[in-house]
Amino acid sequence: MSSTLLSAATAVYGRFMAIAPPREEYLLHRLTVVANTDVAPRVRRITLAAESLRTFVPVGPDEYFALILPRPGVALALPAPEVLQVARAVRDFPAAIRPDVRYYTVRRHRPERGEIDVDVVTHGDAGPGSAWALRARPGDVVGLKEGSAGYRRPDGGLQLIAADETALPALAHIAEEVAGTADAARIRAFVEVDSMDSVADRPESIDVTWVVRGAARPGDLLANAIAEALPMGAGSGTEGAAAAGEAADASDFTSAWVCGEGGAVARIRRLLLTRTALTRRSVFAKGYWQAGRPTA
Repeated sequence: MSSTLLSAATAVYGRFMAIAPPREEYLLHRLTVVANTDVAPRVRRITLAAESLRTFVPVGPDEYFALILPRPGVALALPAPEVLQVARAVRDFPAAIRPDVRYYTVRRHRPERGEIDVDVVTHGDAGPGSAWALRARPGDVVGLKEGSAGYRRPDGGLQLIAADETALPALAHIAEEVAGTADAARIRAFVEVDSMDSVADRPESIDVTWVVRGAARPGDLLANAIAEALPMGAGSGTEGAAAAGEAADASDFTSAWVCGEGGAVARIRRLLLTRTALTRRSVFAKGYWQAGRPTA
């Protein structure tokens, strides 16, 4: 896709939901694994390094990217640097060398060291991302195609965040970014996880309601928790409401960030558009995975 077509597509997309600022260039990086650490019973933190990451500039705290994983025992095969649709491009590779492509968010970026951390929720060998994370060793090589981000700060109003375990790295980064600012008190987050074993970092600076999914369908309990909270608004409220000890009304929400399982994201977005004063352009919604398919 050319930059002209990408700009046109972005303009059309922006009519239907909040969008991220497009990059001028989406670079392809060749990275080396330097560390693999258990940070929760079911979460591996992989540290990746490259000189090119010293000049990498994230466009938001929920920066996402395509991770290109080589077949076991096979050298990494990468698409052409100008290719934007990486997953589509590698379908044409010979099966013997065709890499897997999975999408993740940047947990931390250390430009002074040319490193990023990536948190992967593991579930055995059920998906190529999980299998890779369980076996990644220092010296292994992977590819990274830059993506974008969607989060924007509350901008003086109340903000609702809905996430699941796959969006927790981004949420933790968001919480770190707003810590110590007035925006932290304006955020009400609802997080559904399969179990607390999938939680590596608990966002401490913002108000979080935790929901453990158990055997329920992904997103059902999360949508229920949000629906129950809407009549009372977003707990902490605006600074004025909080000072007066009043609960905010659902109409006080001015933005939302909804990321996680695709079907759940769609249901929660509809809920917000019908139960609050939020508009399509004030809600950023992105499906990170689809129920019935491997999450990583």
